[in-house]
Amino acid sequence: MPDQTPRYLLAPEGVDVAPLRSWLEALGPLRVISGPEELLGMNGSEGSADPGWVFVPAEWAVGRLHRLLAQLANQSGAWSPLLVATIGEKVSVLPVSPGYREEWSAALERIAAAGTPAALLSFRRCLEELSRIRHDINNPLTAALAETQLMLMESDLEEDRKESLEVVEAQLRRIAALVAELTALRAPRSISEA
Repeated sequence: MPDQTPRYLLAPEGVDVAPLRSWLEALGPLRVISGPEELLGMNGSEGSADPGWVFVPAEWAVGRLHRLLAQLANQSGAWSPLLVATIGEKVSVLPVSPGYREEWSAALERIAAAGTPAALLSFRRCLEELSRIRHDINNPLTAALAETQLMLMESDLEEDRKESLEVVEAQLRRIAALVAELTALRAPRSISEA
């Protein structure tokens, strides 16, 4: 099933977004906007759009990008801005997610604590932490599933115990499937600058 998350293309005056627009329109519905005001319903314009992907051309002014990120950070929902840079024939995307605002003191506490608490402040650290957690879950999960299957192979197993073990096996398989889905949430294998 195709992703139904809304897609928005920021097309500020003076920036050619035609190639980007054609690529994005091939994915499905796309709303082209001239500025964040249209998106967020500011300055009396209609807006308050559903959260979604916001494609921002790299040529857009840095100061304006900063304001957009600050405005998105104040919104609820999964807003996902992506800075799109085109250099010759090469197009790259840089996630510039605003994450969630934190008070300075709370951010310093996370940084001092390191590990999982600090990961929330960095998209890259969050992906690394998720990868570590996925790996740490997989090892005992594999062992538990193997032990359950070995117990199920016993020939003298009482029927009610067998049913209980089958329930446990089914739940362990369910956890394994959920953990496998998290494999998609990982850093790219090769990181190159655009």
